[in-house]
Amino acid sequence: MLLARATDAALIPADLSPAAVVNLVFGPPLADGSWQLLQARDDVLRPPDGLAVELQGRVTQLTSTQRFALNGVSADASQAQIEGLAQVQAGAAAEVQGRMRKGVLVATEVAAEAHELVEISGRVPALDTARQTFMLKGWQAQWTAATRFGRGSALGLRNGRELTVRGSWPPGATALQALHITLE
Repeated sequence: MLLARATDAALIPADLSPAAVVNLVFGPPLADGSWQLLQARDDVLRPPDGLAVELQGRVTQLTSTQRFALNGVSADASQAQIEGLAQVQAGAAAEVQGRMRKGVLVATEVAAEAHELVEISGRVPALDTARQTFMLKGWQAQWTAATRFGRGSALGLRNGRELTVRGSWPPGATALQALHITLE
């Protein structure tokens, strides 16, 4: 999760909902590792009915492997040929082909890929040992007992510490789940 702070509540769209697709403009990073939010707007594609569509992006909402949203666009894959069925999960990269009907992309083909690992390096500006989270370049990361450490352990984590974290965003996660942390 990228943490941003708005100095004016009017910057946040009133109808913003979980998993909404938005376009954000940030100012400079703040001292706590979050970012200053300058602008936010709804950025969901709304293709017209009847249009043949080929959409690439991320699964932003998941009801089932047949009912999900891709970049905020509702998709019905109940009659589709699905490649990578096990990979259809929140956050997964996917490509959907089909036709728009009543605001829903009725899919004929779906191809999904496994989560990609993310690697971020930098200094920790904010650490919460009770929640086992820290900020790094504006992103929140979380470690668990399963996280492997290079050049130390969780006891070596502290504000100002230089490190590299490698992890992924599993379905429903609000923070980067650290698989490996290397302390510099």
